[in-house]
This record gives sequence, structure tokens and C-alpha cells, in this order.
Amino acid sequence: MEKGFNVRVYGWLECEGKVLVSRETFEAGELVKFPGGGVELGEGPSQALRREFLEEVQLNVDVVGPAYTSPNFHRSYFHHRQLLALYFSVQTKEKLKPSACTQKFAGFLKQRQLFWCKVDQFDIETLTHEVDREAFQYYVDHVFRA
Repeated sequence: MEKGFNVRVYGWLECEGKVLVSRETFEAGELVKFPGGGVELGEGPSQALRREFLEEVQLNVDVVGPAYTSPNFHRSYFHHRQLLALYFSVQTKEKLKPSACTQKFAGFLKQRQLFWCKVDQFDIETLTHEVDREAFQYYVDHVFRA
């Protein structure tokens, strides 16, 4: 494992009992996760999450507050460093733009597809990473309001 940490931030955007999820296709496979990504040097977690939502979802979001921090050790999928994953509740007054639902890219990321999942019917095993499954279970048990 490489030395250092990979700090990632993810947002739970909820609408009418559904939460926004992202399916990202790469040359090496597919990831199903919540919108978000890496914190860049000089950014705070909230600033990074707002940037990530603009990049991935084309939405301006307000970070409502921290919702979950993983208490367990996880290894970063791409960088093979120790992962620190922070999850936040977010909200927006904007509508999800249809053009944001499927995006194609040149290079590493080939395609991103956004979709809404009913929280009470979502198969947690659909999420690629253990840390996301752990966080989502916490979300269902402690954050989600049916």
C-alpha cells in the first residue's frame, strides 16, 4: 500500500424518498457510487463536494451537514492509499438536467449515468465499494426520513 491518505467526499441528494446514485464505466470496469470524489489540496470537504457535484451532476448544491464518516479502515480503489470517506447530506433548488443523466468522456472515465433509487427498495449490494455499503446502511438507519 502506498503511503498517505486519499480523502473522498460524497453527497446524499434526496428527493421524494429517492437518493441520487452514479454508475461510472471505465476501461477497467464499472463503479456504482454516490456523486462525489477527491478533495484537492487547499480545499475543504464542503468546497470539494460542491465542486464535484458541479463536475459530475451539473448541479449547484448546498451542503446541509456531515452525515457519516467511516470508522473502519478502507483502501482506496485507485490510489492504493488509506481511504478517508466523508458523506454529507446535500440539497439543491435546481432540477437535475436531462443532459447530465448520461455523459461520455474521452480517456479514463468512459461514461457516467445518474439515476434515482428508492431508498427503502435499493439493493445495497449494488454499490461497488464496501465503504459505500457501510455508509448507505447508516443513511437508511439514521438519516433517511421516509
